[in-house]
Amino acid sequence: MKKVNEILNKLQNLKKEASQFADMNNPKIKKLKSAIQNLMKQAEKDLNKVDLKKVVSSLKKEKVTIETYLDKTLKEEINKTKKFVNEQKKELDKLQKVFETYLTQAKKSAEKEIKKQTSKIKGKQTKKVAKKTTKKVTKKTSTASSKKKVTKKVTKKATKKVTKKTTKKVTKK
Repeated sequence: MKKVNEILNKLQNLKKEASQFADMNNPKIKKLKSAIQNLMKQAEKDLNKVDLKKVVSSLKKEKVTIETYLDKTLKEEINKTKKFVNEQKKELDKLQKVFETYLTQAKKSAEKEIKKQTSKIKGKQTKKVAKKTTKKVTKKTSTASSKKKVTKKVTKKATKKVTKKTTKKVTKK
């Protein structure tokens, strides 16, 4: 209503200004004046015909319908995005399970490889150690047997000397 009153006031101000120019008694100005007056009357009738309450109520109805439409579409879109996210999450879980199975398989095979490698290395090392120890043992036994031989020879010589000495002593007496 305020805007309608403002428009009417502005039109009246224009009418006053136009009447000041019309005082010149110019026929063109008089025709212009009458045309403006007719337009003003018609505008006033059009404004009076329009019921602002109806316009406001129709705008409120439109507002409500637009809000409901927006709510409905937003809910639909939110549900669609939730479904999409859930589907993607399920797919990611499936991929993660597959990845984990491959990972565990790879881990097991790697552990088996490590065990094989370590058993090969241990086998080689034990073979080397066994060879070394057998060599040492054979050397020791050979040196021990050679020591026995030497000791036997030494004892034989010693016994021979002792027997010679004793025989010499016995013969001297």
